Amino acid sequence: MSAVLAPPVVRVPQPAATAVPVPPAVPPTPTPRLWSRKQFESLHGQGFFEGRRAFLLRGVILEEGTTDPPRATGVTLVHQWLSRVAAAGQYPRTQLPLDLGADTEPLPDVALVRGSARDYTVDHPTAAHTLLVVEVADSSQHFDLTTKAELYAEAGIVEYWVLDVLNKRLTVFTSPTTLPPGGYAYLSTATYQPTDSVAPLAAPTSPVLVSDLLP
Repeated sequence: MSAVLAPPVVRVPQPAATAVPVPPAVPPTPTPRLWSRKQFESLHGQGFFEGRRAFLLRGVILEEGTTDPPRATGVTLVHQWLSRVAAAGQYPRTQLPLDLGADTEPLPDVALVRGSARDYTVDHPTAAHTLLVVEVADSSQHFDLTTKAELYAEAGIVEYWVLDVLNKRLTVFTSPTTLPPGGYAYLSTATYQPTDSVAPLAAPTSPVLVSDLLP
């Protein structure tokens, strides 16, 4: 009886194992610290910003540089003019805070507000109290014309002016509105030269020559 032979074993070569690359660990991203208006005011009260022009913008503390003489002159001229033309129950505030929400407290150069100084011994004026905001710009003109314009439009400030002391012009923003998908802007923007006259909505019969506001 003959033996039954097993079929030969055929070994198929296997591909060498390939190591799967392990992605490097992603370090945690630092999270910015956002401040509330109450926290910001507490820091102010403790003297953290003594002698500095700090303000709060959507939870971020920002600081403006020193005010040079041309800009200081522009701020003074705007304040003096608004003091003359303000109606009863209105007055201008210079470089003082506005309450624009839980995380925003700008420091506009001049703001024409309702009421009197004694009305704001506890809280700062809000957008509802504010008739006009004027920023006097030198090197800050781009920031004032973009970021601050959006900020004031979002708050519903009815009229916003940017007096540009470097380029000798005045830009007037009116009619704040909401833009899809959630931005804010002014519907109307007009630029005036030194020889032009313009009147604010709060004092329509009291136009001012732009050159009278420029240093």
